[in-house]
Amino acid sequence: MNDIQLISVSLKLSEGSNRENVNQITQLVDHRENVRLLDVRFREKGNYTLIKLAGVPEDVFALLMEMAEKAFSLIRFNEYSGDAAVVGIFSHLTVSPVRNISLDECDELTREFVQSYAQQFNAPCFFFPHHISNSSQEEIFRRERKTLRASVEKGEITVSYGSTGRMDEIGFTMVRVHKYIVYYSIVLESSKLEIAQNIADELGRQGRVILDKNGLPKKDREGNILRSKGRFATVDALAYSFGSGEQTQIIFNLKDYENPTVIKLFNAAVDLCREELIEIVGSRFLNAIPFAVVSAAVSDVGKIQQKKALDVVQQIQFLRNYLKLDEVGEFLPEYHIIDFRFLPFPSPDSGA
Repeated sequence: MNDIQLISVSLKLSEGSNRENVNQITQLVDHRENVRLLDVRFREKGNYTLIKLAGVPEDVFALLMEMAEKAFSLIRFNEYSGDAAVVGIFSHLTVSPVRNISLDECDELTREFVQSYAQQFNAPCFFFPHHISNSSQEEIFRRERKTLRASVEKGEITVSYGSTGRMDEIGFTMVRVHKYIVYYSIVLESSKLEIAQNIADELGRQGRVILDKNGLPKKDREGNILRSKGRFATVDALAYSFGSGEQTQIIFNLKDYENPTVIKLFNAAVDLCREELIEIVGSRFLNAIPFAVVSAAVSDVGKIQQKKALDVVQQIQFLRNYLKLDEVGEFLPEYHIIDFRFLPFPSPDSGA
């Protein structure tokens, strides 16, 4: 059972107001033994819903076909009212490896799914394998519906699979393969949001604002604020007030959990907080994570500190202690680690 393959899927669906329709779609997960529903988040303002699943690849892709069929029967995209967050009924689909499957393997399985999906529903699809990461492809993936349609109609870009004949009826489907994105936050014992944002800017790819001798932001000739280079190019970061307002938190979006690992990111945050005489009181994962996130982080520490090899339970316990994961909310491996939604979590004395 430990050799089970797992992937995750994040789906943006063009319905955020009629929850009954969304429930009819997500309830299809109940009939799949090897798929779990990780999260459902309604965005009524933009009229879309984010649905996250994980499971055995063939079962996940079979379920997606059923979900698409149900969605196309319930939702009328030509009657859609919302902002530009979606480009179709089955709008944006991100597939990520979780366990015992590589990005290349994910590419091939996802490509097969997209071809079948496009053929069955005559759906226009854009497909982006993981190795396609240049700025122009990323821009297409994030393009608004009107500009995307205009570019297709002008022949500036072409769909990867399917026909544009149903654009009005169902819109486009954007599918990409991407390394699993981790959402992680640290909580600071400080109410000063400006300091927290400076730390966030320093750690993330955005970089800290460069100030002149008067303490005002420097600008270029076009009036754009100048920033120093951020420490981690694969991390986005933003600060918020937390709890009663006496604390702040920095939320990180890690696009590559191996570079930096969460421990490397945490250590960098500790150093910057120390300079500001601020303590990190705890941290938490804001989404379920693959066990690979844990093993990559612990391995990173092991290379530096020459720690002995740790079993699964020891690795998790090390991470939760190191990152203070239980200080601002209990960290539950059976819930927070995707692998253990499918595999029994080993007991501490099992020697796993």
